[in-house]
Order: sequence, then C-alpha cells, then structure tokens
Amino acid sequence: MTQRVGVMGGTFDPPHAGHVAIAQSFLNSGLLDRLLILPTPVPPHKPDAKLTPYEHRLQMTRICFEYLERTSVDDFELALPSPHYTIYTLRKLSKQNPQAEFSLCIGQDSLNSLKSWYKWEELVSEYDIYVTRRPDATEGDDAVSSGRIYFVDHQPHRASSTAIRDFLKKGEIPEHLLCDGVPDYIREHRLYQQ
Repeated sequence: MTQRVGVMGGTFDPPHAGHVAIAQSFLNSGLLDRLLILPTPVPPHKPDAKLTPYEHRLQMTRICFEYLERTSVDDFELALPSPHYTIYTLRKLSKQNPQAEFSLCIGQDSLNSLKSWYKWEELVSEYDIYVTRRPDATEGDDAVSSGRIYFVDHQPHRASSTAIRDFLKKGEIPEHLLCDGVPDYIREHRLYQQ
C-alpha cells in the first residue's frame, strides 16, 4: 500500500510553535499519512544568508517535533549536492522510496513566490503541492494556477523565526513562541548572541 508522505522543508532558524502548527494542519487535512521535516543546509534562494550552524538547527527541529505524531525530522539534504533544490530533493526521495508517494507542503507565502523556484514548472507537474491557507487570504495573482495544488485550512500562529531572532539578539528568549526544550538548547549552546 502506497504511503502518502508530505515533505516540509525550511531553514528552521530557529524552529518554533508556528512550524508545529503548520505541520499539524497538514496532518489534520487527511491528505497525508505522515510528514517528513527537512531542515535545509543552505537554502538556494539565500546562499549568502548567515544561518545558525546546521547541526544546531537540525537538533532544535528534532526537539520541536519530538512529540508530534506521524512526523520525522531528517538530515536527508545533507548528503545531497548543493544547491539543495526542492525538485531534486523530491526526486531523490521518490527514487529511494518507491513505496511512498511524496508531496510538497508549503505556506501560502511560498506559493506566491513559487514561480521564482528552480524548475518550478516541473515541480508542479510532477508533485502534489499542499498549501496552508490563512482564513483571510485570497489566492492572489501570483498563485500558480497550473499543476496539482491543494489548499489546507490553517489557523496561523503568531510566531516567526525572524521575530524570534530579534528577541534573542536583545537577550530575550520568547519561550511562549518556541517549542518546549528549544529555549534550554539555545541557552546551553549560547545561540543567537551577537
């Protein structure tokens, strides 16, 4: 029996409660059997970004999703050649796991910029794409009308990695926005300090 596996990628710098809420919305949709979380070593659209070292982002993401059923966090992209384009990641996953049917899970902001992604036409023709839609959002002019794109209901969480990093740079740890265990990890490894 084919297993339906959603793939949710990102920098997760740091991972937070909003990421878990998005993952839960995908899992609640009934469209997936499980969700694979893939922190990317270097995002292709931000090759010069100053990111927290990958091993820390990976470990924080594992802590964040530890208790969410039907999810797993993997360093799959670490073994792939750079740049880590989504189309290549999905194709490699499909080749290595022929018993699974993979799909891409993204937020609406990513959908609106999808036409800037590497080989986006092939991506939307080869894979189902599930998109979390905010209750007040419209598809907009930038939404890709071709391909297999499906919207999933989602109640947005107010956490964002950028806002959390701003707090951390000021020496504040917004524990209410982070997953249990992540604030302790940040303190122990002295992350996000200038």
